[in-house]
Amino acid sequence: MDSYRAEAYGKCSILQFLFLLREYFDLTLESMHVYCDNEALVENVNNAREQSRPQFPNDALKASWDVLQAVVRFAKLLPQITFHHIRAHQDTQVALNKLKRPAKLKVQADKLAANYQPLSSHKNTRAPMIEGTHCHLIYDGQTVASKHRKHIRDHRRTKELKTYIQSRRQ
Repeated sequence: MDSYRAEAYGKCSILQFLFLLREYFDLTLESMHVYCDNEALVENVNNAREQSRPQFPNDALKASWDVLQAVVRFAKLLPQITFHHIRAHQDTQVALNKLKRPAKLKVQADKLAANYQPLSSHKNTRAPMIEGTHCHLIYDGQTVASKHRKHIRDHRRTKELKTYIQSRRQ
């Protein structure tokens, strides 16, 4: 899992939590700010939120589309939430007490993540099926989250796949 995908899962998780919280308690959520150190994810979510055209089938071939579409879906359901990019590890250049609150919280989140990472021995090679995804490309027991065409091209000549294709033709 790359950092983009990990950040997207984190954002999907918090947005789904807020959505369910709002629905369960019949709350009116005030304006909220969600910060993320992955600038590409913030841009993709913000652009997709404003996109008026429906998604095309080829959109599903984009890297980490499955989790991105889930984040965007919840972001559209929660229009009072805005996404912002925040630089990571700002405490290496500026004293912690001089940072603004979002930056301080980001530093704290980075420390918690660093403490957790060595403890995580379970390597999940299959991504969970997220509502709206409908299918995953799985090869050798691992979810292929990007470069689908390249993956298929690289492996279409394997003996196992050739045998399968030939058996389907007969």
